[in-house]
This record gives sequence, C-alpha cells and structure tokens, in this order.
Amino acid sequence: MATAAHQVAATFLSFLSSSTHHLAPSSVSLGTTSVLPVSLRAAGTRGPRLAYRLRGRRVGAAVAQLPTTHPEVVSGEKKIRWSSRAVRSFAMAELEARKMRYPTTGTEGLLMGILVEGTSGAAKLLRANGITLLKVREEAANVLGKSEMFYFSPMHPPLTEAAQRALDWAVNEKLKSGNFCI
Repeated sequence: MATAAHQVAATFLSFLSSSTHHLAPSSVSLGTTSVLPVSLRAAGTRGPRLAYRLRGRRVGAAVAQLPTTHPEVVSGEKKIRWSSRAVRSFAMAELEARKMRYPTTGTEGLLMGILVEGTSGAAKLLRANGITLLKVREEAANVLGKSEMFYFSPMHPPLTEAAQRALDWAVNEKLKSGNFCI
C-alpha cells in the first residue's frame, strides 16, 4: 500500500515539476519517510497532505481577454487590458450563473459578479444604495424563474446578447476615454 502511495505521489510531483506548471513543491514526505525531492506530511490521522513553498517568486494567473466583439488590439498597437477586478467580476458572474443553474450568463449574472467581487467602485455604489447580492439573486429567480433541480449548466455559460452588449459598451467607453485598462 505504501508503494502505491509513493507511485501516486511521484506521478503527481512529476506533473507539478514539469516546465508547463508554475507551482513546484519544494519538499514532500510521507509520514517520516521522505520521498523524492518533495514531501507529503501526515497530519495526525487525517492522512497525507502536500506542503507547497514557492521558490522566492510570486505566482499569478493572467486572463488576457474577456469575450468581446472588439479585437484586443486597437490603432497604435495599444492593447486593451482587463483589470484584475474586471476578470474576477466576470469569473464570479459565470460562477453565479452556474450556481443558479442557468444555461447562460446574463446581465443579472454580471451584476451579481460585480457584487460578489465587492471591491470596485460600482460594487460599493450598489451596496450604498441598498442593492445586495441576496436581493439580486431573489429578483433574478423571480424574473427568470428557477431552473430545474437536475440541470447542470456548462463550465463557462455563454453570454446572452444583452450581457455581450454590456461588455462591448464597457470596452467602447474605455476606448473613448483613452484609457486602455478596463
């Protein structure tokens, strides 16, 4: 049994240390026995767990583009950049659509994404005016109805036309202002 665990750990560690993966564990041990350059440590009776240590560098994920009808490069070779808040809001919008089991991400999902992200000026303004995530969820369920209990929405629910127009409008406004960070 210990050898099977060692083989699984070795396979997992080779995946983590591959050149395409940015997080590389520095040490793993199984109980008191060390395995490979990485260690799995048993914490009481809970079983083995991985301990990660980044090698002195920051690791971050970047999503370069969101689904808009505009090309990412505009005149003068300036690229439109999406802020981390915008990317988080969009990801949370997709997540909220999946939680509510909707087949698409609509404007209500975008609004919920902004509220879940919570640190943008728009989210603060909405909360200051009494618009909360729970109220938006409730109103969305009243207007759109509840979906079937056994329906599972796709991993990335496609945008509705209205939500696509909202994202395109945001891009247009930023292009007009001369600021290329959304």
